[in-house]
Amino acid sequence: MRELVHDLEAEQQHPYDLSSVRSQLAYLMTEAGQHAAALPLWRELLEESITINGRLHLETLGYRTEAADCLGRRGDPTEAVRLLTDATRLEDPPSTNVLGIGRGLSNERCNSG
Repeated sequence: MRELVHDLEAEQQHPYDLSSVRSQLAYLMTEAGQHAAALPLWRELLEESITINGRLHLETLGYRTEAADCLGRRGDPTEAVRLLTDATRLEDPPSTNVLGIGRGLSNERCNSG
């Protein structure tokens, strides 16, 4: 299956166009119990999303959660906890995602009071 993903990516002009296909493939592999095959896909998607979107972007957090789920199902809950715990540390300086959430909450308080 990884060869299929590689072939499809080779046909694309942008390497991230097939993220949703790769994500669905990793999800189905996880559900089918093919954790050893799914985990590298989740890790690739996670690293790409960190590079493109930042550590605390919603897409990145989704990939991190899916990778942790796969690790837990594979029988490695300690590594799954570590992977999720990494996401709870705030960046220095905070990402624009965190700043945007903070601004949104601030505006909501101002508008409701």
